[in-house]
Amino acid sequence: MRSASQAERGRPVALVASLAALLALLACGVAPTGKASPAAAPAESTLAAVAALPTSTSRAIATSVPTRTPAPTATPTREAAAPTRSAQAAPPPGPAPDFTQLGEAAANYLTEANGDSAALAAALEQWEMAPRQADVTAFANGPIVSEADMTGDGRPEIIVAAANPKPELVTGEGILVILAHQPGGYAVVYDSVAIEGQVGPAFVLSTSDATGDGLADLAYGLESCGAHTCTVDVRVITYESGSYANLAQGIVVAYPDFIELRDANGDGTAEIIARGGMIASVGAGAQRASTLTYKLVGDSYKLAKVEWEPSDLLFFKIVDANAALATGDLGGAASLYEQAATDEGLVASEMMQNGMTGEEEVEALRSFARFRLAVVQVLAGDTAAAQEATRAALEAGGPYAPVADAFWRTYIAYGDAAAGCDGVAAYVQQTPELLDILNAFGYANPYFTEVDVCQGAGQGAALPETTL
Repeated sequence: MRSASQAERGRPVALVASLAALLALLACGVAPTGKASPAAAPAESTLAAVAALPTSTSRAIATSVPTRTPAPTATPTREAAAPTRSAQAAPPPGPAPDFTQLGEAAANYLTEANGDSAALAAALEQWEMAPRQADVTAFANGPIVSEADMTGDGRPEIIVAAANPKPELVTGEGILVILAHQPGGYAVVYDSVAIEGQVGPAFVLSTSDATGDGLADLAYGLESCGAHTCTVDVRVITYESGSYANLAQGIVVAYPDFIELRDANGDGTAEIIARGGMIASVGAGAQRASTLTYKLVGDSYKLAKVEWEPSDLLFFKIVDANAALATGDLGGAASLYEQAATDEGLVASEMMQNGMTGEEEVEALRSFARFRLAVVQVLAGDTAAAQEATRAALEAGGPYAPVADAFWRTYIAYGDAAAGCDGVAAYVQQTPELLDILNAFGYANPYFTEVDVCQGAGQGAALPETTL
């Protein structure tokens, strides 16, 4: 135990030590108050950089499944970093690039922004390249920038849908590009204009998993407008075998009310479902809207179902009957032709473009329905019913009564339905006015040649794939 004198002798030493510690704290700029000191004010250069950033956030960034895990707090070099939001302020976007070079410009900016897709969206807004308001309601206002992990590497691809602020076409010009993270930064891996050769406005429809492989797929549309009608070409892009492939070929919808991808039948893959089909032109003729369902079969989408809006026009009852016959539904075709021939509630379109009156239209279409009913009965193997249908067609008359006679005579002579149809084609070739009747309903409707008259639905008919 120390004595009092020893403690007194130690006080000068402790005092000197305390003074030394105080001087050291003051030298470091730390106030010995026990309270946190205020943060240092940012430098003027930092404030200027922040002030120069675009502030528009009017459009959301779309993000798709699968869900990505948060990036680790310790971020390695850019080459190995996941494309998450940068902790540093993104650089100012600078002047707008030439629209033809947008893909490269977007990739370069995204690289400088360390993968900050929100900053890229703001830059596109500042460059006035946000997608314009669509002419079809199916698009509304799609996102400028979307994120979707299409390759399964854990880094989402960045999808850009942009519009030319100074288009040469009155209907507008657009582009859709996919940017992928690669060593050294981002690069363009898909360019709609370079691949499709189309420059119409582009809109993202979906970035969900369409194929059922657990990876995101990109569905987008390209809008094109003519003098009277706007149509949408649908694309579904998937990543496979190191490249991006389009699963939707030739899917074009006029003025769609909606286009969506969803698994409607629960088989694990998404169907394309689109409603529309109305063409804003007198020359298109009689029309009705329809809902089309396309199913993924193998590596491409095929038309699986057509659902027409109800109509009391006699012409559309014939169209439906023709479709049933063309797809092998003989029972459905017989029922529909019978309705067309006898149902007084079915009316004329009065839109025929060959000068026929409404009464003449009804007479011609009922005559055609009676002839087709005889064909259906022959194909069904019911010769007695076919003979009775032919007798009824001849007694009722009309422009297609001679066609029914030509079919029956040739069929009886050769005992073959195909031979009967050959007889019809030969007869119609000599009487082209019969084609003029079927082709007088406008270009929105099927177009017939002589070989279609016997049992075809006409060229351009929307028929589901019979193999589905």
